[in-house]
Amino acid sequence: MASTSITIQNRHCCDLSFRGNAAANPFKAGLKATFTGPEHQQLAIPGFYNGNGEWLVRFSPTSEGDWSYLTSSDLPELDARDGTVQCTKNQNPNIHGRLIINRTNPRHFQHEDGTAYFLVAHELDWLFALDLDNSTDIPKTRMLIDTVAGNGFNHVIMNVYAHETPWEEEGSGTEHDYGAPALFPFGGTNDKPDHSTLNIEFFKRFDRVIAYLHKKGVIAHLMLYVWNKKVNWPEKGSEADNQYLDYVVARYQAYSNIVWDISKEALSYDYAGEDYIRNRAMRVRARDAYKQLITVHDSGYCRKHTDTIDFFSIQSWQSSLYAAMREIRERYPDMPVLNIEHGGYEEGPYQTFTGDYSDPIVCLARNYECIFAGTYSTYYWQCAAWDIVIHNIVSLPPGQRPHLEFFRYMQAFFSEVDYPSLQPTQDYATSGFCLFRENQLYLFYKPEGTRCIHLCLPGQITRCQTSWFSPVTGERTDVEPHECHAFSSCHGPWDDGAAVLKVEVLAIKR
Repeated sequence: MASTSITIQNRHCCDLSFRGNAAANPFKAGLKATFTGPEHQQLAIPGFYNGNGEWLVRFSPTSEGDWSYLTSSDLPELDARDGTVQCTKNQNPNIHGRLIINRTNPRHFQHEDGTAYFLVAHELDWLFALDLDNSTDIPKTRMLIDTVAGNGFNHVIMNVYAHETPWEEEGSGTEHDYGAPALFPFGGTNDKPDHSTLNIEFFKRFDRVIAYLHKKGVIAHLMLYVWNKKVNWPEKGSEADNQYLDYVVARYQAYSNIVWDISKEALSYDYAGEDYIRNRAMRVRARDAYKQLITVHDSGYCRKHTDTIDFFSIQSWQSSLYAAMREIRERYPDMPVLNIEHGGYEEGPYQTFTGDYSDPIVCLARNYECIFAGTYSTYYWQCAAWDIVIHNIVSLPPGQRPHLEFFRYMQAFFSEVDYPSLQPTQDYATSGFCLFRENQLYLFYKPEGTRCIHLCLPGQITRCQTSWFSPVTGERTDVEPHECHAFSSCHGPWDDGAAVLKVEVLAIKR
């Protein structure tokens, strides 16, 4: 059979198509393609069944140059197929390769090509479902992703599949209700599933969502399972369960914007135990040739099984959030920490869930507490986090829109200050929170309700320049150079509103 040759940009995906006949279950037909690239790089990529006698191997080259591949399969038609892939320069400025752990500071992230990554996450559990009933296009999905990405969010927490929320919600039965989605990832329906097979049409439509996030440079943080959304899953650890997990990993690992999360609230609801979650994590690890980052949304699991995760996920609603996040950060210095759910759910036209905090300023403050603890956090809006989703946010009256602009300001500010180089402390001010790079830069977060910050900068600093940043409006004051004093009072320019004071060191005693 003739060899195949294709051309693809670096870190973009291409699908190599192979046709064959499987007498029994086509999902069991083993297919793997081993790719050899520049400098003898090798990637052994699993294939997956795509319906109608077609198998795909989805490949994303990791460096420019010529790649060759050779397949192996227990089906003769798929075995020993070869070809070449020519990888050219990436032309999409949003695509920077896989999300990896920062090479010089493991408490933080970066992109594979070295580009900085200040994680600003947004939970969109039902993103997969917005256009699931549309066989030709994803207009609602694009609109919501464009809105989110345009406001500084570069990380979306989402499910592969969720069915319905177990609690009552405002907005049920409206055009914004995406509960009981149009397609189910397994055979049959959620009420009467056939777990022995997978619904390929579901995954073809899900491809469109992941591909668009990839195009926009947004990380798809995929919850592979979710226990509290009424999904009728296969029996844990069964052949059907393994088939589902292996299929998802094979189909999506090549997208460079993937992060695996084994399950939302993994050990909650008395559904799964640690051994099962560990088994799932190790199974993903063994089948993912690209070694995408893995986490588990459960701090208890993360504390005990750091060898199976790449970053620490916690769900903390504590009122003393800053202290809680500092404790986790200090205890686990070799990995980033992400608070996936901090109890803040900004209100919208529908009250879909009653969290502990709904005021937008309070929710914003909790994100800043995480950041000033040297960690990361996730934003929730009540009309996008679960199955009630308003995708066309700009169509709402201004008073009902979520304050996504807060996070655009946040992304812009922290992208300028080299966040991974900053350390958290409470030593240099009487109130608020501080991030610092010794003798170079000091940032102070002044919470809502405080009028000023009294600074106690190190005595060797003799001259500095200060400026203020408003997390609420994005406004910044002019930079003011001045002499430094051992103790100084800094009044915020916006009365008692939240503000960040930036102190840049100009001179120190020698």
